[in-house]
Amino acid sequence: MPGRLKIGLALSGGAAYGYAHLPVLQAFEDLGIKPAVLAGTSMGAIGCASYAAGYSPKELLEHTQEVFELRSALFKRLPRLLPTHLKASLKDWNPLSLDPYAVLDEFMMPVPETFEDLSIETHLVATNFTTGGPVAFSKGALKPAVAASMAIPGVFKPVYIDGFAHLDGGLVSPLPVEYLPDDCDLIIASSVIGAASRTTSLLPKESLNRNLKFNEIMMGCVQILTSQLVESSTKKRQPDLLLWGTQADFRPFDFMKAKEISSANQALCDSVKHYLSDAVEAWQAGQPFARAEITCPTPIKQTEVQAGEAVEQAELVSLPPI
Repeated sequence: MPGRLKIGLALSGGAAYGYAHLPVLQAFEDLGIKPAVLAGTSMGAIGCASYAAGYSPKELLEHTQEVFELRSALFKRLPRLLPTHLKASLKDWNPLSLDPYAVLDEFMMPVPETFEDLSIETHLVATNFTTGGPVAFSKGALKPAVAASMAIPGVFKPVYIDGFAHLDGGLVSPLPVEYLPDDCDLIIASSVIGAASRTTSLLPKESLNRNLKFNEIMMGCVQILTSQLVESSTKKRQPDLLLWGTQADFRPFDFMKAKEISSANQALCDSVKHYLSDAVEAWQAGQPFARAEITCPTPIKQTEVQAGEAVEQAELVSLPPI
């Protein structure tokens, strides 16, 4: 009988869309299986660090709801996220650039000081602004790596590590599947960005017959660029299971709708459970895995889909065994 199945899981960035990763993590929890290695970018990096620190998907969702539920408390937190030296901020032409460390302190659950203290091997991807290339952190201080991976340009200040400025990893590797070790037996990649056309249009339907707004153009451009990067990543390192979460009618900064975004992607939980069960069975029998690609369906508005029905609706593309 073969040894323990080594599973690598990559989580993409995607701001609030990242809550779609929670049903994927829940599938592992329900089966009592843990990934051996995690790789994450931006919101995916926060998810990886939190999960590797021992928090369950349910705890992460409950914490998010507590943080964002009371708007009055939320607005009291916001001033603490802004730069403390307004003069210096004006000099940098961005007085509203948030401090990523302060954001983590206010909104992220406590995590260990170093990567070595995590229960799961973890790789977090950021962009080195000097070289323009990706860098994957997996050792040493954890918080700076998380902060660097989520430092969206124009929203957060750059994070300096070893003298280099770092920005959001989504600029170069939004789905960091290529940073999972080569000795992984099974690779699963969960993307909530880069494939908007699979579940919804790049733009709201009401935008199709009128002049586009500036923010709609910018978001569309981001989607197009990200889609190319995700496609490139999955060609370099083809995952055994590629998941596409639905963005439905949500917006990138709908952090107050964490529960709704997670619920909209519930079909992924059951689909991943089915795939993992079959993969473990194949592994134990010494048989090859079937490669697959699953797209979460966009829920019908005002219609509750039962978990069992959601699995049947998920679009599953089976690929040749590997």
